[in-house]
Amino acid sequence: LLNGHRLSFGGSAQGIDISGIPTEAIERVEIIPDGSSALYGSDAVAGVVNVILRRSFDGVTANARVGTATDGGGTSQLYQIVAGKQWQSGNLLVAYGFRRNEEVDAEDRDYTNYLPEPYPLIKGQRVHSALVSGSQSLFDDVRFSLDATFVDRAMDGSYNTNNILSVSHTTDRSLSISPSLTIPVDDNWSLSVASTYARSRNRRQTASSSNGTVFLREDFCYCHSLHAVEA
Repeated sequence: LLNGHRLSFGGSAQGIDISGIPTEAIERVEIIPDGSSALYGSDAVAGVVNVILRRSFDGVTANARVGTATDGGGTSQLYQIVAGKQWQSGNLLVAYGFRRNEEVDAEDRDYTNYLPEPYPLIKGQRVHSALVSGSQSLFDDVRFSLDATFVDRAMDGSYNTNNILSVSHTTDRSLSISPSLTIPVDDNWSLSVASTYARSRNRRQTASSSNGTVFLREDFCYCHSLHAVEA
């Protein structure tokens, strides 16, 4: 969950990608280890992880990280910036991140350099991510909140097996938008209405060739979407 809202599963795997949330934007992480299927559905039978974003952040923070492997390949870059503004009746948090990981080829490791090139052990990838979170008091303590995330990931790879060259290009884009409205009833109770729209598109394009002749092309998409309303 993100601020109590569901996120969409990945298009090709039953998992949720939270790598697009910068650590500087996180206030805390709540973990419910026991089953919570009565509240969140059957997929929460093993527990729930709720990422709570910062609501009282005012300013700008940025960080960068660059690293590499000692045996070649695998160089990684990470750049993130988070900006927040707080005022009397609301707040806004905006974040952007970019990450690039270079591939690790078979020739980069002694125990696999006998494999025909190209043969990546770990594919390279680049990731753009964005996050917007905010809330605003409208009237009579009625509060509107919005959380939105977007992740755009791309991976490329080529394999040479039995004189057959396979080239693949994979894109994975996910979007989640969760508006909510909180209405106070009395000093101890409030009514909250929230909705979530989430979408994940994992598209893979491959081409296989032998002796310079393409004999197989594939283009398919693992697509997933989520529409939910909670009160």
